[in-house]
Amino acid sequence: MNNERLGDILIKRRILTPDQLGDALTAQVTNGGRLGTNLIELGLIGLDQLSLVLAELHGVQAASREAFDQVSSATLGALDRQTCATHRVLPLHLGGGLIHLAMIDPHDFSAIETVGDRLDVTVQSYVTPQLRMFHYLEHHYQIPRPKRYLRVPEGKIDHRRRHYLAPTVRPAPRPQPAESPAQIAAKRAPEQRMTTGPAHPAVAPLATPSDAEIELVFLDEVKAVPPAAEAMDIDIDISFDDFDSNTPAPPEDLEGVIERLGDARTRDEVVRLLSRPVIAKDSLNVVFLPRGELAVAMGACGGDKEVDAAEIRALVVPLSDGSLLAQAHETGRVYCGTADGDSIQVMIATYLRVDPPHTVCVAPVCIGTRTVNLMVVQSRDELPPSAEADIARLATAGSRAYRNLIANLKAK
Repeated sequence: MNNERLGDILIKRRILTPDQLGDALTAQVTNGGRLGTNLIELGLIGLDQLSLVLAELHGVQAASREAFDQVSSATLGALDRQTCATHRVLPLHLGGGLIHLAMIDPHDFSAIETVGDRLDVTVQSYVTPQLRMFHYLEHHYQIPRPKRYLRVPEGKIDHRRRHYLAPTVRPAPRPQPAESPAQIAAKRAPEQRMTTGPAHPAVAPLATPSDAEIELVFLDEVKAVPPAAEAMDIDIDISFDDFDSNTPAPPEDLEGVIERLGDARTRDEVVRLLSRPVIAKDSLNVVFLPRGELAVAMGACGGDKEVDAAEIRALVVPLSDGSLLAQAHETGRVYCGTADGDSIQVMIATYLRVDPPHTVCVAPVCIGTRTVNLMVVQSRDELPPSAEADIARLATAGSRAYRNLIANLKAK
């Protein structure tokens, strides 16, 4: 195994510049995921090239795309879905007392021992990037990937066989006129050019936001996540599973949270502190991660209780024109006011089973000119006069905490 770090190898091979590595490390702190995942999302490296560098780093062979595509149903059936989800592994070939196993971490000896003992075989490990593993676990075992790792529509990477991030709640689509035969034929043309690989349904375009027509999706109507799939959603960078939604949060004030943000050591800790109800006691507080023209919920606290991790991670909202979220995201400014006319705020409250808000504050957490989080504070009553100044101070402290995490990561 190579003792060098991934970033060092990429710079030495002249695949990245130091500035590009710095951009990727910044994205890793704010977005979560592995360094390679963020490099791919920034368009700085391809999956196949990353696979080869990871193979060099770990001293094992890389699992090729062809190996994932050609795995037999018998091999897939030999290893149960729960084991694959828990350990993030996928069998490529089984025979002669040997299993060829694709892994994100090919030196995860706990996973190797589990698979070897379960099948009574020797394990030969292969490395694969995180995004490729998520894609094929979803394709072969129907294990949904976490929202964070879904492709953003119209993102930098076009991979039509990959599933896309879509809102959990959004304004209803406006009626569309009937399509002409020529339009239908034009849509079918790209699909007819696909001659290899499994067929997947076309990705539906995002609905045009409309405040006049609202489609509310209640939490109870959202498809339940199977246990094996939920195990996939545990990641060192984005996990909130150590926190029970039924455990009362310790009382905190704004000054105490700002002080604790100065000592935060992980992104999880920053998000958790930013979602504390310190602006208004009985408020609903949600922290979002902007992803293109969508925002994925990362953490929330309503009153004195954490919102369940699985519930909040399933919430995705559009950054619709005119909404308070969109204004804060685009301008980098704090917005406070009534929730009247903001359908997105009503949908957030409805999804999380709380009363619709009367007043709302939305604040961006920025690094330079880039918005990395959006904080939402909803209240059924009037927010205190100091709310706008207080949430601005909290956002500034969050920004400072992220910059500290980035500096610490770059110094390692």
